[in-house]
Amino acid sequence: MEHYKVRFGNLELRTTGIHLLGNEEHATAEIVQWSEEDCCWTIAFWKMNGVNYELLFVGDRPFHEKVNPDTFWKLAKMGQKHLEKKEEDYLAKIVREYGGKYDPFLAQKEAFAKIHKTNLDLVKRVESLELENRKLQG
Repeated sequence: MEHYKVRFGNLELRTTGIHLLGNEEHATAEIVQWSEEDCCWTIAFWKMNGVNYELLFVGDRPFHEKVNPDTFWKLAKMGQKHLEKKEEDYLAKIVREYGGKYDPFLAQKEAFAKIHKTNLDLVKRVESLELENRKLQG
């Protein structure tokens, strides 16, 4: 299955493995809620029941006060349609209908951005240590 992420506000629809792990083959999807601290948690996910995908809630998380019900149901409809059709063009069309952005490479771009930021932070730290070392030596 094509890896994808679609985000509206603090809610995100994304593909995942059947055990909700990103390092497995992506065979299903989940809706996660993001906090302001860049942490997320699953609020609903799809499971194949042998014939169809069914959307399962994690407790009452989809009904939490910080979850916009209109956004949640838009993402739920998009996810269900995509899992049933499994066509990238179809997902892009659905995203355009509901508004928002679709980027099939968003997950990869986010990972590379984090790695790049970490590398820049390390370079700055090394430069800072080198400067301190020069001051101590001379």
